[in-house]
Amino acid sequence: MKHLSRALTMPLCLMLAACGTPPDVATLSWSSSTMPNNTAPIVTSVIGDTITIGHVTLAVRDLETMKTRYNQTLWFDIISENGSSTTLGQGTTPLLTLQEEIDSEPRTPASAGLYHVAYLYATQEALAHSLVRVIQSDPRSFQGSADHSVSEAFYFGDPEGNGIELYYDRDPSTWQWNDGTVTMGSNYLDVADYVSRYATPTTYDDSMGIGHIHLQVGDLVAAKEFYVDILWLDITSDMSAQGALFVSAGGYHHHIGLNTWNSRGAWPRPDDQYGLDSVAIALPTQEDYDALIRRLQESGVDFVEADDTLTVADPWNNHIVFSVE
Repeated sequence: MKHLSRALTMPLCLMLAACGTPPDVATLSWSSSTMPNNTAPIVTSVIGDTITIGHVTLAVRDLETMKTRYNQTLWFDIISENGSSTTLGQGTTPLLTLQEEIDSEPRTPASAGLYHVAYLYATQEALAHSLVRVIQSDPRSFQGSADHSVSEAFYFGDPEGNGIELYYDRDPSTWQWNDGTVTMGSNYLDVADYVSRYATPTTYDDSMGIGHIHLQVGDLVAAKEFYVDILWLDITSDMSAQGALFVSAGGYHHHIGLNTWNSRGAWPRPDDQYGLDSVAIALPTQEDYDALIRRLQESGVDFVEADDTLTVADPWNNHIVFSVE
């Protein structure tokens, strides 16, 4: 998909001034074959190639407001609508379903659940133009930015407080690996400078997808037992002392981030709570899917199979829906 850039209607620095000083903040498709041999991580999982974070469902209070924000600000296409549910994405590829719920329980900042959904852009130009749209629409939604060494990331909140990361991956050949651990920094990244460099008046490729998700959990030891020991994802960065753990398959810097920054000691979420309803993950092969079933059975973890999918809840009742790519 191609888009022609639009002129800024207001200088970005003035829009950001309304937000105050931004704080520093701690795949389309990924294959380990893109990782050079001299920087390759240690891949220990049987999921040897990749997983794909394909689709996220959110339980929302105000469907119309949320639909409008994602459609008009992030340029998500409306793929389907069915009463209290709207699915949005890029073209015919679904990325986000908004499910309006009545009288669900509120989620507090200390609850387990979604920290953010991270949308990965194919080019810096596409990311920069998306930044312009979001900040022009609602400058106060901007929450911060970070140069993570492996990526360039900008953070926002949607109208109901669900976190959004918009990011671009640096060339994997520049990622620094040491004994299977990737270096991920958190240096300040100036959004106005980024836009001035990359939001040029030219045609650009705006391809994007979900690169990773980041969850709030109650305990990192239990998170490791579930996501590493049972799901067999690889630890790519263990920052447990700082309250975070990052895991992936196939040598990506991370497909799932887990933190206790706000949620240490959090209890499992109720089924009827606003925020994250489920996240869909595609496994590369039927063998990986069958092996996951065996590990869940051996570990005594309950799951539900229906329509060629497997749904399992992590220790905080975050629902993950697995299928085969």
